[in-house]
Amino acid sequence: MSLATKLGRALPRFQPIAKRVAQPTQSLNELRSQIWKLRSEYWLRKVTEYPSVVDAAKVEAKQLWTQKLTQPWNLTYREVAEGAVCGLQIFGAFCIGEIIGRGNIIGYAVGPDYSAEHH
Repeated sequence: MSLATKLGRALPRFQPIAKRVAQPTQSLNELRSQIWKLRSEYWLRKVTEYPSVVDAAKVEAKQLWTQKLTQPWNLTYREVAEGAVCGLQIFGAFCIGEIIGRGNIIGYAVGPDYSAEHH
């Protein structure tokens, strides 16, 4: 019993893949070529669909501005909480970027002679 067959029996989700591995219909080079073609198609589709994503974001931003932010008294607690969570995520990403940029968690590493030379 091959490893692919054992995997197919242990994990039913992988059973169709295990059958194809046990009885291949194409060489590995053909399979590699097909994978690269599909990857190329995927990324080309992803890049060419980007303008529609931007257009959808513009519509959502307009709705947010006209329906929510110009009338803040109509916001629900859930919407305020979601906004706060998004704000915290953005702040956290900013802080991580600062730490990476400084190369230090707290302050800048200036060395021991900095205070003696400048004061």
